[in-house]
Parts: sequence; structure tokens; C-alpha cells
Amino acid sequence: MVILNLKLNKSEQKIIDNFENYLLIVLNLSKNSVKAYLSDIEKWLFYCQSKHINFLNAKTSDFENFYQGVYGDKMAVNSAIRSISSLRNFYAYLLDNELIKTNPTDNISRPKRVTILPSVLNYKEVSRLLNAPDLKSKYGIRDRAILETMYAAGLRVSETNSLKLNDLHLSMHLINVIGKGDVERIVPLNDQAVYYLKLYLENFRNQFLHQNVTEVFLNYKGHKISRQSIWKMIKKYLKLAGIDKKVTPHTLRHSFATHLISNGADLRSVQELLGHQNVSTTQIYTHIANNLLLKIYNKTKPRE
Repeated sequence: MVILNLKLNKSEQKIIDNFENYLLIVLNLSKNSVKAYLSDIEKWLFYCQSKHINFLNAKTSDFENFYQGVYGDKMAVNSAIRSISSLRNFYAYLLDNELIKTNPTDNISRPKRVTILPSVLNYKEVSRLLNAPDLKSKYGIRDRAILETMYAAGLRVSETNSLKLNDLHLSMHLINVIGKGDVERIVPLNDQAVYYLKLYLENFRNQFLHQNVTEVFLNYKGHKISRQSIWKMIKKYLKLAGIDKKVTPHTLRHSFATHLISNGADLRSVQELLGHQNVSTTQIYTHIANNLLLKIYNKTKPRE
């Protein structure tokens, strides 16, 4: 992958190319994760070029100057933390391959991470969203199947559009999901999701199909539906459902996890269902669930 907007000499480009292969092959990271790493490194190398710094001879003070002013707002802090992590791994790689003698990122001070709770939909909002597609249309049936599957299984958008026919085990109410780092997990489906998946597959998928495509959800050309198309589709139905909230492509996934925990699911089970490698990633949903319960209590508590 060529880093954009940078002019690197052959040896520098070789280092970046080898690091990319290391991330993909040795660490088995997803393409999106690798893209994020390279984006962070690109910004650092651009800074080095603008300051006439040889990145192989960079000092800790160079990094501190680079990050100065980045911590101005909450989002910037979290972005800076990710960038620091990327550069630490990059320089650890350089050290392991004897391209540098010491790792100048070891002593970079990290700002405290700011936890920003994601927006979730309540049960009524989820119901309105799922009921928004027009079931008289083949696109409406497809979209309803997508929405039901995403919410029932807590899928990422990338997991949804990559879902293949042989990943479905509808007679057992199960699907096989390929998550980040190509890690597989088995996730159950509820009756509603199974019903609309079967309806779509048995009666409408062939109306999209123009060639031998193995993905479940197709676009109007008969190709695998894109992540961008799913995201646009979700935003369209949020508007039709009259839901005015700040949402992300993960909104249904966040809602799925929060509703499970609100109904008593244990954290480890939710971790497995979401495909999180670390349970600390899943713990954010306990905070969301607690906040929602507190809001309900404050609205409905008896008078003192």
C-alpha cells in the first residue's frame, strides 16, 4: 500500500511496505486496522518531512512536539492515544529489525483516555426502525432482513455485508460470523430475524442475483452490498422512523449489547456474542445500561 501525499525514497518505502506486510501476515490484522495504522504513521512522517527530521533518528522530544496541541478536546485525546499506540508499535518493529538502536516512543506520556458512551436506541425506537422498510418492495424485504439480522446478532456493518450463504444455519437459528482479524464466532438469531432472512432468501434474493455471488445481501446490480450502502440505508430508515439521534454504523450493535445487559445477560456472554477479544471493551455497555436504568428510575420513582 502506497502512503498517499508523501514522497518517500526507496528504502523508506520498503520499510513501510514491510511493516504493512508484518501487520497483515504476522499480526493477522484486518485491512481496516492496517489502514488506521498507516494513516497514523503517514501523519507522523509528514510532520518529520516538514521539520526535516529523519524518522529513524527521531527523539522523544520530536514526538512530544508532534502531539503538542492535539489534546485540545475529548475526541482529539482519544485520537492521540490511538496514534501513540500506532507509532509505538511501528518503532518497536523498527527496533526488532535493527533499524534503530532504541525506541524513542517508550517515554511518550499518554493522556488519560476519555470514555464517550455511544448512542443507543431504546426498545420502541428499535421496533420503529425495524418496521420502517416497505415490505411491498423487494428492497424493503432485503432491508428488513438486514436490519433484523444486524440487531439480532449484534453485527458490525462489515460483518453484515460479508455474510455468506454457507454462514447461515437457519434451521438451528445460528449464523457463523467472521469478525475482526478473521476470528470466527457462532451467534444465535431470534425468530424474527430467521423469518425475514428466509423470506428474502426464498422469494427475493434471486431478483437481485445476476451472477454466481455467495454473499447473502446483494445490491441492485447483483453484487455484494457495500458497507456504505448499508449505512445509508440505516440513516434513511432512521429518518422514516422519526428517530432524531446521533447515530453511527454501530448503533444497532450498541443497542443489541445494551439491551442484553439490561435484561441480565452476563458480561462474558455478551463479549462472546460481540466477538470482543478483551472484556474491558464490552464493559462500556454496563455503563450505558446503568445510565438508562437511572433515567427510567428518575422519571418513574415515587414521590419522596
